[in-house]
Amino acid sequence: MKENIILHYFKMGGPFMYPLLIFIFAAIFFIIERIFVYLNFDWKVSSYVDRIINNNIGDNIKIKDQFHYYLNKNYKQFKNVKEKFDTYMEVDCKKIIEYLEKNFLLLNAISAIAPIVGFLGTVWGMVNSFQSISNSTEVTPQLAASGIYQALITTTFGLIITVIASVFFFIFSAIIKRYSSSLEQGVNRINFYLESNQK
Repeated sequence: MKENIILHYFKMGGPFMYPLLIFIFAAIFFIIERIFVYLNFDWKVSSYVDRIINNNIGDNIKIKDQFHYYLNKNYKQFKNVKEKFDTYMEVDCKKIIEYLEKNFLLLNAISAIAPIVGFLGTVWGMVNSFQSISNSTEVTPQLAASGIYQALITTTFGLIITVIASVFFFIFSAIIKRYSSSLEQGVNRINFYLESNQK
């Protein structure tokens, strides 16, 4: 039976394929975990701000609706003290962003380290290749090419991992940056509303 192509390349890549295998599984796990979190996250901001401005304050709000929860909690406690409301909302918004950015550092680290490990595997393979050539009594182009071919496999896998991790890192970062801007605008609207009521 013909060997699986991925398994074939994995065996040819040598020992440096094992850390690369760990990296690809870790990257996929982090990506799927973040996608699941984002699909179940309440991204609404403007509609909740409108409710506050229209005095439609909710009760029994679940903490999973994080912005809504913090907004209502802080508004009820500090609607007459704008400075405290602003301070507490700033702290709570940072908590939300930290929650959304969980595992970002690891994903970014994988995208940075994977190509280095891949390149190290290539250098290691090239050393072995040239050692085989030096020990051979008859050097052929096929012998040299096969060694280089095997050596470049780890670099290829390392770059593939980097591309996957980097693409999702930038997509996630763009989503959170946009949401962070919405949070800032929403809090500013409430602050303006509180300031107007205090006059």
